[in-house]
Amino acid sequence: MSPEFAAALDPVMLEILALVERARSGRAGRPVEEHAHIRGVLEQGAALVPGTRMRDWELASYALISLIDELLIVDIPWKGQAWWENNALEVEMCRTRDRATEFYGRAEEAVGLASRDALEVFILAVVLGFRGIFRDQLPSLRQWLRTQEQLVRVGDGRPPLPDTAPELSGAPPLSGGSRLLWASLVATMVTACVFVAAWRIVMR
Repeated sequence: MSPEFAAALDPVMLEILALVERARSGRAGRPVEEHAHIRGVLEQGAALVPGTRMRDWELASYALISLIDELLIVDIPWKGQAWWENNALEVEMCRTRDRATEFYGRAEEAVGLASRDALEVFILAVVLGFRGIFRDQLPSLRQWLRTQEQLVRVGDGRPPLPDTAPELSGAPPLSGGSRLLWASLVATMVTACVFVAAWRIVMR
């Protein structure tokens, strides 16, 4: 990922993971305040992206918005779940309400961009739990993820992946092994390395 794009993206990822952990542990603030905070962080990230890269950012931010909406509406039982469903970030910021399919359509658009930055964010969103239309189709999700990884590697001049499919578990509810995964992610976030750690998972 280009340094300029990572500089805009990393703070947003940290805030999203922090909110997810607060919701999971019952420490989230009022949903309207958490909602406004995440929106503000996304807007701050957009301000750091050069105008020539704005479409890249729009696609990447859609991936992140879809991730946070799905986790907070579908996967995590928390006090703001019903409120968030009625005030989804996707509706407010993107004027759509079809993340389950739109996510993958926009990922396809990201493939056509000169840079792979936005596509990397779509991959990361899936690694961190987004499922959409593939929620109950893990083999199809694994294949989608593998195809995108190959495109990123080819675009960056990296060798192709081996033929074996990546291991990919279902999305939360966050319990058992999934809860341990999120605890690990949050611990990494505290040390300001969560994005690098997650990206290593994607690209290994």
